[in-house]
Amino acid sequence: MQIKRLLVIAADEDWYDPAIEQAVELAMAIGASVTLAIQPAPAGQARHVDTLSRQKSLTKVFLDSGIRLESEVRRIKPTATALVKLARACDADLMILQAQADGRVSFGLELMRLAPCPV
Repeated sequence: MQIKRLLVIAADEDWYDPAIEQAVELAMAIGASVTLAIQPAPAGQARHVDTLSRQKSLTKVFLDSGIRLESEVRRIKPTATALVKLARACDADLMILQAQADGRVSFGLELMRLAPCPV
């Protein structure tokens, strides 16, 4: 399986997560293009975050590394179904998901079961 397109799903929280760093390293190593999606925290867990600044800082990380980034940063609902729909729409070969603050195992299992590519 050749990986040409990565779908990177980042949380709408401003904290360090190795998944973003690893996504950059992988994309650089294999020459993959990246679609970046921002996933807001589930209702009741949301904190005030400057979403535009978050999007800009993540975009800068990828672009500064010379990675081809889809022109639009997408904002999606925090559901497995929404992520699967986006993965199909952007023809992703691999999904890289930043760890969720609530650590819901059921979400990850549902995503892996429904996803059209490895997660």
